[in-house]
Amino acid sequence: MSKIVATEKDIVLIGNGPSAIKYELGTVIDSFFNIGRFNSFYIDGFEKFVGTRTTDWVTVDHFPDVKNRESFRQIYYMIIPSWRITEKFNNFRNVYIDNDIVFKKIVQFPEIPFWDIRKAFKYKNASSGLVTILLSSFLYERVFISGFDFFLSKKHHYGDDISYCFHNGDFEKQIFEKIKNKKENVYYLNECV
Repeated sequence: MSKIVATEKDIVLIGNGPSAIKYELGTVIDSFFNIGRFNSFYIDGFEKFVGTRTTDWVTVDHFPDVKNRESFRQIYYMIIPSWRITEKFNNFRNVYIDNDIVFKKIVQFPEIPFWDIRKAFKYKNASSGLVTILLSSFLYERVFISGFDFFLSKKHHYGDDISYCFHNGDFEKQIFEKIKNKKENVYYLNECV
């Protein structure tokens, strides 16, 4: 039985790190009104750990294996700030031009959290998860996270064999801890159930 009574002002963010399948939190995750997932996430076969629902998808690419896009409330296309932002965003959206349901849900992820991390921490290669945690800590009353390993394990994702990473895991973990301590509204989900 979960101690969390989630409201519409809360969000749970499910990362793709191996720790996502360490705890059977699927039922708790599915009890949230707002459920965010990232890039090429996996549900099939992992439901008891990661739940079954998705309301918000944050992505840096199309990831054709991601299913049920029509059921997502919002699709955030994350572009690392550059002078080609509008062009990249339009190219991403145009892939779905024939799918009106998905096309209307796509929005550009705000640039502000990227610049905040770059300015405050002098870190240019922040992961989509870290940037989303920072933004969510301002948009939601409480942010719960699961499956964020900050690239510190040999395996990158719980659902595939990818082992390479372009992010600095140690530094991302330090930044996350600073955000968590300063904002005081970000929690590890497994510590709250």
